[in-house]
Amino acid sequence: MSEGSLRAVTIEVGPGETVAVVAEDPSDAGALMHLLRGEGTPTTGRVLVAGVPLTELTIEESQRLLVVAEHH
Repeated sequence: MSEGSLRAVTIEVGPGETVAVVAEDPSDAGALMHLLRGEGTPTTGRVLVAGVPLTELTIEESQRLLVVAEHH
């Protein structure tokens, strides 16, 4: 993931909704997935799940609230 590859990204997903992330540059989609899996922290801004910072969720809570599935 390149430094600063994502800028001003806001995604709101309601309960039961499914979202597909498609990007011109695969590294941008990869950078977003990296953050959603909790494998990195944004240099600015934050990642919220159900209004709670991802870093404050237990593994069990994050697995219940968020599923990240990649297709190559």
